[in-house]
Amino acid sequence: MREELAPLLAVQGEPGELEALGLLAAGRSTDPVVLVELVNGAGDRQQRVVARLAEAAAQAVRARRPLWIDATWLPEATALDGTPRGLLEYLDVRIRAVLEGCGATTDPQIPPLIPVLGTAPSDRVLHWVRMLGERHPRHVVVRARRDPWLARRNLVGQLLRISRTTGVPTRNMHLLLDEGHLPAVTAGRVEDLLHTIQVLTHRIGPASVGLLAGSASQGDADAGPRRELALWEALSARSPVPVRYGDYGAGVAGPRLETAGGGR
Repeated sequence: MREELAPLLAVQGEPGELEALGLLAAGRSTDPVVLVELVNGAGDRQQRVVARLAEAAAQAVRARRPLWIDATWLPEATALDGTPRGLLEYLDVRIRAVLEGCGATTDPQIPPLIPVLGTAPSDRVLHWVRMLGERHPRHVVVRARRDPWLARRNLVGQLLRISRTTGVPTRNMHLLLDEGHLPAVTAGRVEDLLHTIQVLTHRIGPASVGLLAGSASQGDADAGPRRELALWEALSARSPVPVRYGDYGAGVAGPRLETAGGGR
């Protein structure tokens, strides 16, 4: 399996999950790419997660597999947004500090993190990503969550805007089609995804295309058949380009909020 098509594992920003990232083995092409979702928290808990994330991310850099960091669930005014260039800048600096503190020798071509963007990021976020790229060139990931049909129609234009504003060419852009929780695998869903990939391959030519989904809901005692795997197999059989397989693992798609009014 080529490195750029290693499977993708999505985890949320829980301390235990971040500690588990330490099990990544260096130098194996079958190691998964890891996407870490950051969800809103408060106080000491949030700071503990950031510290552990920096440690896990530094280890991933040493393994030549920088983490994909997704902060799109967080408001831009999050408490960690205390630097002029925002949360991604903050994490980038923290990860580099860990690497420098342990005297690690790393490949200068491996960035501290790979930013994950939504399909319609603000100009402010795109500016931060551009600044990160000017300091240390890197790929970007665009995560297209399943939205109404009209939003998919505009996807090409959204990707071109991201490329133009960040200065990252589309050939260095990874597209992640996030289908969320799958109640069922239907022919219509496969056809919709196939059409999306065909259009993007022709118009954009991204570095890779991935499918991310999950079939287990929080609290399920028995997840049953892996519908995300069935969807990926059906799509891969007809896709004009290889499709990376993505999985939420034992987690659940999206942030798991403890209360209606706040995050964890």
